[in-house]
Amino acid sequence: MASLFSESRLTRNFTSNRGLLSFYLLALLIVLGVMATSFVFHTEAVLGELRAFLVANHRYPNLWNILRFAARQPWAWLIVIFASAPSISAILVSACTGGTAAVRRLFARFIPWQAPVKPREAFKAYAVLGGTSAIVTVCYLIVGSRYGAPTSWVVARTALGGAPLAMLGALLVGPFIDEGGTLEELGWRGFALPELSRWVRSPLVATVLLATLWWGWHLPRELPSLLASGLTRSFLWDQGYFLLTCLSLSVIISYFWFWTGGSVWPAIFVHGVTNLWSKALGEPVNNLAGTDVRNLLVIGVAGAIVIFAGPGLGRRAEM
Repeated sequence: MASLFSESRLTRNFTSNRGLLSFYLLALLIVLGVMATSFVFHTEAVLGELRAFLVANHRYPNLWNILRFAARQPWAWLIVIFASAPSISAILVSACTGGTAAVRRLFARFIPWQAPVKPREAFKAYAVLGGTSAIVTVCYLIVGSRYGAPTSWVVARTALGGAPLAMLGALLVGPFIDEGGTLEELGWRGFALPELSRWVRSPLVATVLLATLWWGWHLPRELPSLLASGLTRSFLWDQGYFLLTCLSLSVIISYFWFWTGGSVWPAIFVHGVTNLWSKALGEPVNNLAGTDVRNLLVIGVAGAIVIFAGPGLGRRAEM
């Protein structure tokens, strides 16, 4: 495994995989283009306007609410394009390198299970994933309602619809309308993870590499704060913590990705439900803990997966 981490070998492997390299560079170029457009046309205020729109309408940021805002503020489409960059890149690179057949293979990742995994095994994976997420969500609701500040709990409850049935519907649909999970994951786990898995023998190493690329792809959004404040210790700490979160989420996603044979749905769900905890349910609980509890949860779960599943992360020999 140590040899896999050697700089020369990783560089050689990465650059020799033209599809993966093209995918990542194009995804980066798209987000850099979004940031450049924002800078040239001075659209920085759009994010503030979006926050005001969400507060005024008692909602939290997700794809549906961003699209509602974009209907009245067209510059908000830059947010959608930014989040969609990995998937846009995956589709374009697939089309250019393998034509229609490659695009069909990419979209086949939306099938809930892939060979050699049988439907019964995939059902177990989704049951574990859904059941665990439901337990965590209920814990957020109980802790937030009983121990959180009344004001923050009212805000969280209202953002999910207020009435019990409305909240239940929002919690069921929420993981699948998160702008991150819904728009990104066809690229990261539909295209990039299969590519990495083909030339990196260790699933854990492939996952770490992808998590690092995923983290690096987010860096352009930090350009405004870097230009304003420079490279501060706080910035470095935040980015280190965010990298750890990306690594942890990637381990969890890879584990269920292998369990389902390479379907993109576990990635969409894990990405979406953890963002739902952080963005919609998090404030009452996070205020109590003094940190984003979502991050602590995913770090703990990822550590348990590595300990019990090992560096293979549950990968089957046939995959």
